[in-house]
Amino acid sequence: MMNLIEIDLNKLIELITAIIYLLVAIRGFKRKNKKKANKPNIINRISRGPCKRVFFYARDTYF
Repeated sequence: MMNLIEIDLNKLIELITAIIYLLVAIRGFKRKNKKKANKPNIINRISRGPCKRVFFYARDTYF
């Protein structure tokens, strides 16, 4: 029983980190748009960023 709870906690922590990374990427994307006229695709920004591994792991695990 304790092992199940620990696994769920770990997955929850990973999901929260992925969401935080996603919010940071969106915020950076919006800030970039104010400076430049050409708008990069938000998915490209996520895949270029440091959160690529966490984001795709979370997507495969939860969605």
